[in-house]
Amino acid sequence: MLIGRRGFALGGVGLAIGAVWWTWGRRSRAVEVVVLERFGDVRVGRADGETSAKAGDVLYVTDRVRTGDGGRAILAVGGRSRIAVAPSSDLVVAGVGADGVRVTLEGGRIEATIFPEDGPVRVGAREQEFVATRADFAIGVDGSTVMARTTSGSLEVLGADIAALSEGTEATFTDRASRVGPVPEELLLDVPWPDGTPTRAATTRLQGTTTPGCRLKIRGPFPGELTARAGADGSFDVEVPLVEGANRVTIVAVDALGRERIVEGVVGQRDTTGPAFSGGAVYRE
Repeated sequence: MLIGRRGFALGGVGLAIGAVWWTWGRRSRAVEVVVLERFGDVRVGRADGETSAKAGDVLYVTDRVRTGDGGRAILAVGGRSRIAVAPSSDLVVAGVGADGVRVTLEGGRIEATIFPEDGPVRVGAREQEFVATRADFAIGVDGSTVMARTTSGSLEVLGADIAALSEGTEATFTDRASRVGPVPEELLLDVPWPDGTPTRAATTRLQGTTTPGCRLKIRGPFPGELTARAGADGSFDVEVPLVEGANRVTIVAVDALGRERIVEGVVGQRDTTGPAFSGGAVYRE
């Protein structure tokens, strides 16, 4: 009986050792990064040139995924983890190994869902690096501005003045300074419109506040389109040409995560035909 028990015990030890080796072997194998789906203009760049992406393409270190305007790609990382590459984005595979996957977002934005069994995923974005082991998140890069949003799980943050992004939070990074807060319901775009006093001036200043680093487009009765970018504090100040009469403009703000906000208002009432004296009318020169 003792021998039988001992044999059973040794057999159990053997099974345990086998399970450890099997688990270690699974974790020590490098996961693959594969193009799962592509829509529209999606290209894969390698040392020997650039080709149109195809479902099933395996991506190796230094491979680059570029999406055109309207193009999108979904990348599989291991078994269940996914990275969705948005239109007009540029993503480089920087590392694939037993310790996980590292990519660099050089422009545009991604959304990702990462599961722990596929290993950690690291995303480099300008001066910051974000590490996910279990999270749903989005990261965007536009010029020198980086934005990150976590909808579930958390992100470790390296190279910044914050250590992590918890669930339901969003951060904007400009020149290593960061702003962190709850994910807003809509993009901030606050404009104090003028009071409508007539003016003879040929231009006026349009000022307001939005998310730091936002791109702004201003359309109105003037020719063409004005563009600007919000500063590190979110403020903007644009000189707008005025035509005769009421000058109604449309302001479009787009942040690094692709969210858009549109507001309209009258930026100035130009009247160059009215009286030069102030009796009966008030003018701003």
